[in-house]
Amino acid sequence: MGLEEPKSLLEWADIDLGINKLPWLQGRSFASLQRGMSYFLLDNQINKLRRRSGSAAIQAILRAARRPLHWRISNSFFDRPLELWLSMAKQWLVVRRSLLTGHTLSHEIAKAR
Repeated sequence: MGLEEPKSLLEWADIDLGINKLPWLQGRSFASLQRGMSYFLLDNQINKLRRRSGSAAIQAILRAARRPLHWRISNSFFDRPLELWLSMAKQWLVVRRSLLTGHTLSHEIAKAR
């Protein structure tokens, strides 16, 4: 399919996992796949928060927040990514607040940056 496999262990070690080198997965198909994975990861983050929360009200809110994500993932509808924009805005605000106040970033956000 146009993709040559590495011939040695050194060549396998040099593979950059952050770069797409698949000739059949480019352009809109690749962008759609990336956005779908972003929705899947956001859903996973919300689910982890829900499980850690001790409050039944917060668990219900987070459960409700996951419904649109599940619909998007099941229907492969990734246009107008409002949920992803909100997630990015939240991260931006947390980083901004830490720069202004001098507080350290949380472990998850520090890891994502």
